[in-house]
Amino acid sequence: MTLGTGRGRGKVILLGEHAVVYGHPALAGALDRGVSCRAARGAGDGLALAVPAWGARATPGGDGPLA
Repeated sequence: MTLGTGRGRGKVILLGEHAVVYGHPALAGALDRGVSCRAARGAGDGLALAVPAWGARATPGGDGPLA
């Protein structure tokens, strides 16, 4: 059972990544690519997070790049 889905867009900061913290401008742009994920019930009462495009899945306490 899917509990929810989400989508995040990408960005690139070419110059001034930390300068903006001090009120200075930066050169940034949007990326037209992003990532979608889906939260669903895992085995038992646990939850799982899946990113289908990456072929990745994570569960709390598991190992791997998303854990």
